[in-house]
Amino acid sequence: MQTNDIITSKENQLYKYITLLTVKKGRDSSGEFIIEGAKFVQEALEHCEVVQVAVSETFAGKNPAVMTISAQKISVFADSLFNALAVTENTGGILAVCKKFTPPVDFINNNKPDKLYLIAEEISDPGNLGALIRVADAAGADAVVLSSCCVELYNPKVLRGSAGSVFHLPVIEDVDMREVIWELKSRGVRVYAAMPAGAMYPYGLDLRGSCAFVLGSEANGLKWETAELADAFVKLPMPGKAESLNAAVAAGVLLYEAVRQRLVI
Repeated sequence: MQTNDIITSKENQLYKYITLLTVKKGRDSSGEFIIEGAKFVQEALEHCEVVQVAVSETFAGKNPAVMTISAQKISVFADSLFNALAVTENTGGILAVCKKFTPPVDFINNNKPDKLYLIAEEISDPGNLGALIRVADAAGADAVVLSSCCVELYNPKVLRGSAGSVFHLPVIEDVDMREVIWELKSRGVRVYAAMPAGAMYPYGLDLRGSCAFVLGSEANGLKWETAELADAFVKLPMPGKAESLNAAVAAGVLLYEAVRQRLVI
């Protein structure tokens, strides 16, 4: 590799463009986002449109095979410059610029007989949202649906927290909660709102048919106007002294009760 192949200036146009994608405004205007880390980049190459791969000089030296990928444009940055681009820790010296996902037009209308959905309202913590998407993926959910005022899906901390799960199932942003709940119900999907005032625990529900769980943030919970649209309220047992559960943990309890019931023969 020749020295002049390595990008060393912050005036470089690609450096400036990737820097633009580290903020929401840049991602919104471009329709692109960045992901970081070797495993994550590999998943991106398999599941979405990758526009550009950027690596550090050290990474390029240690991973010559990566530099032979002909299907993707790869640029090498001086280590200090690459480190200035990185948003999250431990990138391993590689990131990729990707096109935003195109969610299915009708994510509800699939041929699976027993659908499972997770609907989240106003989740503001990026790590929490990333974990919520990850647990939905692990439980085999058909989609994650996000209200307006949720943290942006393409926030680097959301992406990292999902551990690649954003590539495995549809995540639909900025939905009208009333419209999506009514649409689910019209398709025969039972909708359960996670509410402390719920009359029953998830273990008393029949979750073997198509169903959706709706939950809010641990700080504010669900809005009443959203909760009242559900078929029933469901609560989680909390015999300890904690006032609330992390939203991703609550989602895991609910989704995995559905998984448990569907595994029983």
